Amino acid sequence: MSLNDLEDRGQAYCPLCEEVCASSQSRFYEIFGRSDSCFSFPIAKQYKIAPSIGALVPGHMLLVSRDHELNIGAKLHSHESISEFKSVINHLISAVSPAFGQKFIIFEHGSTRPSVTLCSTAHAHVHMVPIQAETERRVLDEVSAADPAELSWSELAQSACEAQDFVWVARATSSGVASRVQLLAAANRPSQFMRRIIANAIGMPTWDWKEDPRTSSVLATYQELRLRFSHNTVAHEVPMAANLSTPADEYQV
Repeated sequence: MSLNDLEDRGQAYCPLCEEVCASSQSRFYEIFGRSDSCFSFPIAKQYKIAPSIGALVPGHMLLVSRDHELNIGAKLHSHESISEFKSVINHLISAVSPAFGQKFIIFEHGSTRPSVTLCSTAHAHVHMVPIQAETERRVLDEVSAADPAELSWSELAQSACEAQDFVWVARATSSGVASRVQLLAAANRPSQFMRRIIANAIGMPTWDWKEDPRTSSVLATYQELRLRFSHNTVAHEVPMAANLSTPADEYQV
């Protein structure tokens, strides 16, 4: 069964809900045929972490809402929700930084409307992509050229709801998440907008995960996440272990 076939199952089918539940209907199972493995791991009460299919580089992860919700950005409407989100991001980066580095671009293609999304998956998830300083500059320059609104995290939720369909982008390191976030209205922007920008910045010809699931990078990410989080049952309890060597990728961010 092809990835496009998966998208034709109808609105009742949510691939990330299937993955959160470790179902054989998930995209990971369809691609890798791993009936003995769950590709997502608990990281907090509200979130799980999984490798991104079509990973742009090893270490490209998805922070996924455990519940079926449309976006994460519009939920960050209180000091508590913002603090929890930032804590989870910091925790994740600190855990995987020995393998993937300490600098990440995080972003979300979100919508407040059912069945409308810029990324083809209508389940709340934030991309976390490890990145080098020069590549980060090229990515953020291209985002800036799209004339984003620069907001505090406390301003993001309301603005995201008003935009209805949106993209937000921020920098994050093991030391913390940037205090400001870039918000773009998604109207008239192409599908997988940020994947296109990052792929272009690193010279990758294929940005579409449906065309190239990039299985070696996905598996390298999965192996590291499994090492760090497979025994997690309580939020923020991470088994810190020695660095797991991962295969070199053709593209380095």
